[in-house]
Amino acid sequence: MSAASRIARAVEGVRGYLSRSLGLMVAAWCGAAVLVLLVVAVAAAGGGGWSAGSPGPLLIVTLIAATVPAGIWAWRRLGRHWCAEHRVTRAMDRIAGLDEGAVLGGLELSRAAPPGTSPGLRDLALEQVGSRLDGDSQTLSGPLGQRVGQRVRRGLTAFLAALPAALLVLAVAPARTVQAWGGLLNPLAVLVEPLLPPVTVEPGTIEVSRGAVVEVTAHAPLRDSVTLRWDVTGQVTRAETVTLAEGVGRTALPPVGAETRYWIEAPDGAASEVHVLTPVDPLFVNEFTIEITHPPHTGLPPEEYQNEVPDLALPAGTHLRMRGRGSREIDAGTLLDEEGREVLDLEVRGAGFEGGWVPSRSGTYTWRFSDAAGGNAAATPAPLVIEIVPDLPPVVAVVYPGVDTIMPVGLRQPLVIHAGDDYGIERVEIVVRRISSFGESDEPVVHRVELGGSAGAIVRPVLDVSSWTLTPGDTIRYLARAVDNNPSPRVRESVEYALWIGGATELERAAEEELSRAAEGVEELAEEARRAEEEARDLQARSEAEGNRDGREDQARFEDREEIARALERQEEMMAAVDSLQRELADLRDALRDAGLADPELQDRLEELENLLDQTAPEDAQEELDALAEQLAEMDPEELAAAMEQLAEDRERLRQRLEDSLEQFRDAAMEQDFRATGEEAEELAEEQEILAKAMQEGGDEALRAEQQEALEARAEELQKQLEELQQRVQEAGEMQAGAGVQEARQQLSQARQQMQQAAQMMQQGQQQDAGQQAQQAAGDLSQVAQQLNQAQMQMQMQQMEAIRAALGRTAADALALARRQTELRGEMHGASPDELAALRADEAAIAQGIRNLAENYARDTEMAAPGARDLLTAVGEAMEQLDGTIAAMENPRTQGPSPAAAAEQVVRTLNEVAQMAMTSGQQQGQPQGAASASEQMIQQLQQLAEQQGEIMQDASALTPMRLGEETLKEQVEEVAERQEQVAEDLDELNQEGTEEGDPLGDLSAMAEEARRLAEALAGGRLDPEVLRRQERLFHRLLDAGRTLERDEESEERESEQPGGFTREGVSALGAGDLNVLRYALPGAAALRALPPAQRALVVKYFERLNRRGETGREGGR
Repeated sequence: MSAASRIARAVEGVRGYLSRSLGLMVAAWCGAAVLVLLVVAVAAAGGGGWSAGSPGPLLIVTLIAATVPAGIWAWRRLGRHWCAEHRVTRAMDRIAGLDEGAVLGGLELSRAAPPGTSPGLRDLALEQVGSRLDGDSQTLSGPLGQRVGQRVRRGLTAFLAALPAALLVLAVAPARTVQAWGGLLNPLAVLVEPLLPPVTVEPGTIEVSRGAVVEVTAHAPLRDSVTLRWDVTGQVTRAETVTLAEGVGRTALPPVGAETRYWIEAPDGAASEVHVLTPVDPLFVNEFTIEITHPPHTGLPPEEYQNEVPDLALPAGTHLRMRGRGSREIDAGTLLDEEGREVLDLEVRGAGFEGGWVPSRSGTYTWRFSDAAGGNAAATPAPLVIEIVPDLPPVVAVVYPGVDTIMPVGLRQPLVIHAGDDYGIERVEIVVRRISSFGESDEPVVHRVELGGSAGAIVRPVLDVSSWTLTPGDTIRYLARAVDNNPSPRVRESVEYALWIGGATELERAAEEELSRAAEGVEELAEEARRAEEEARDLQARSEAEGNRDGREDQARFEDREEIARALERQEEMMAAVDSLQRELADLRDALRDAGLADPELQDRLEELENLLDQTAPEDAQEELDALAEQLAEMDPEELAAAMEQLAEDRERLRQRLEDSLEQFRDAAMEQDFRATGEEAEELAEEQEILAKAMQEGGDEALRAEQQEALEARAEELQKQLEELQQRVQEAGEMQAGAGVQEARQQLSQARQQMQQAAQMMQQGQQQDAGQQAQQAAGDLSQVAQQLNQAQMQMQMQQMEAIRAALGRTAADALALARRQTELRGEMHGASPDELAALRADEAAIAQGIRNLAENYARDTEMAAPGARDLLTAVGEAMEQLDGTIAAMENPRTQGPSPAAAAEQVVRTLNEVAQMAMTSGQQQGQPQGAASASEQMIQQLQQLAEQQGEIMQDASALTPMRLGEETLKEQVEEVAERQEQVAEDLDELNQEGTEEGDPLGDLSAMAEEARRLAEALAGGRLDPEVLRRQERLFHRLLDAGRTLERDEESEERESEQPGGFTREGVSALGAGDLNVLRYALPGAAALRALPPAQRALVVKYFERLNRRGETGREGGR
């Protein structure tokens, strides 16, 4: 290669190197600029990206695009500057060690030699320069290349600095970065602005209350803010910027006092319609009336309130009528509940409104009124606070007896029914039905008691089923049903209760309870008589003291009459109480007989107690009281004093008679307690015996264990009865009888233990062992009954011996007094007045002896001896005769019998007393007389009816026990034998009746029916039909006895065949059965708790009050 070529290539190589370096520098700076613009784009776009119409993306894209030509221009310009030949050759001269201009000169020589230049010299010169330019372009560039290299490094540094910044922005906010850079891809789309929706403002043109602050709502979609402008008449326009959120913003205008124009303007020039706010005066609802109409069945009167309404408690169904006026025209009115729901849309007419509404639930109800502009009223009526009182169903309860119990022996059960309702009871219905002993239920009988809408009532009917065909073991179930007076009646029923028709055992216990209550009644009457006697004595003493004072005679006389009148009224009430108690005993005796309890001893005892009470309050005593009351107003002081004395003596006699009768009542109750407890023990022993056989036969172990537990529970009740009996016997002083009862208690405790063991063994499956234990328990129970019978017989024998001894003492004392009186009578013959005066002391001693005789007799015999009342009457006659003797001795010259003659009468009377005492002692413990043939037949029929009732009850009890086949067969055969015995007894009675004239022609038919029943039972038939036939036979026997008894009591005896039996319902109740009296009687439970004496006094007191009330009302009419 020639030197000239080398020089040219070297220079061009350096210039190319420098040009490339400058291009790299320019590219680095352009890249850095682009990166910086990208970061600036992210910052300029904002979080939501480029806004519509923004020129930013276009500007940045333009700048980015401009970097290319700018870079080319800069590269070229820098190339011309840094790549110029003189600069390059000068740098090459320096790096090659050549003289300045050598390379440029050689380059020029290589291109063209000046004229006249030697070729050799030219080649030499070129060789010298070319030989020095052997290095690479970078080396040959020298300082110039270094300076360009520095600039390249600066550009690369800037690029490398901008690149991490851009990457960091992308990493920190990728979404924002991508969104910003995405806008750069289509800058024209960002630059073009969209078509924005129009702007509006609310509430528009309306009327508002003067002074109201109106809230303005601006709607400017796709805007960030708007300007609210308004002007008030006579004022300058004002403005306020409203910031928007999602195109909606709110603000408030100042209080509107004059017409106000307002509108909004958007930054893009859009503006809303101009609206006008016209101020009006506030709406006041200040006149308000509410009319309340209650449902008719409540009986509440209408009500009306104006302006101020209190809290309302309204019955369900109440109608509200509302009306009122506002201060100006009302556009709408509503009533809202607590949850803001509309319950009533009021009818608006101008400034007035009205509406009707039946509220259905409780709550607070507010008013809302608005005018034509939609503004709410400034003042409205106070909220209505309403409590809806629902129409509750009625309440009804049978408060007496209020438990399942045994039907009274008279088959008349007093009931006390409380019924009430919040508004009124229309009627009370008593629903009664009979369930037979074999489980069949009759149709219920319903009786209505109309109450006419009374809010509450106490109904006291008597459930009288005495005319029903009932048998032992039947059950009367009853309930009370109340119906209120609501147009849609609500009904509520009480608990259904049961009244069991008891058998002989239950009747015996009922008789004991009635006798115990009667004894308590006699005791109360005796205590009442004692207090009355003390009051009479106090009245007598006080009257004498008051009458002796000066100036108080007339006043004392008036007060005495008042006191005596009250005392007579009290005496009459006590006599009425005695009579009431006597009637109760008679009712008890009749009821026991009608129920089929043929116990002659009990019947005689009840009749004896009736006679005792009849003697306690005889009819002539009542007549004397009536006569004394009639004469009271015309009595002078002496007669008043005599009346007081008579009253005190009458009360003393009544007290003495009641005290004398009390012990007999107590003894009768105790004897009946013995009988009832013994019957219960025998019945329990029989059932235990049957259960023992059933256990030994086998069968349902759980059932047998349950039956044994039930019998043990009854034994526990029997144990309590024995404890009460022992306490009663010991209180009566009968220690030996008490010891017998104690032995029975111990025997019963042993039986209970065996019964408990039998139940446990049965539960464990040990049937035979359980049967043996049960059998032993049955034996112990039989011994309990025997021990009770022995204790009762022992007590009766002791009482008889005590009475017999007392009668003997009475006879001896009477004879001794008669002998002494005979001696005194002999001394009276021919005695002088002084001697007669000395004998009066002896007569007084005899008088004291007679009084002691009467007291000792009454105490020792307890008035239980035959003819006790007649004997005491004779003693009283002897006392009166002795008083006459003493009076004759004081005045021997007066007309009348002489002292000796009077003493003779005393002797005869005392001898009669002794004779009566000896006769009574001989009669003690012996029958009082033979009954007539009819009476014997009546007793036999009653006993047969009782036997038939027991057979029927035992037969009906076998099926529920679910006995085994063998045990059931054995028991049915036993019942058949007893039924056959009834048939034979009826045949015998029929034959006796035929001999006496056949007083009852149906005995043969009843005997034949009993025989057919026995045959059916012997054949193993024990079905409901057989039980019904037994029931009919039982009632036929009862009716036959009643028929014969009525014929016996009638003057004209006629025999009639018992007719059919019709089951009648509960008797209808009249007004007297309801609590409609002016003064209501105490409840039946309270009356039942009182003794008969006090019960009669209370009833008579309220009857007298109500009679006066009725008289007053009639007078008022």
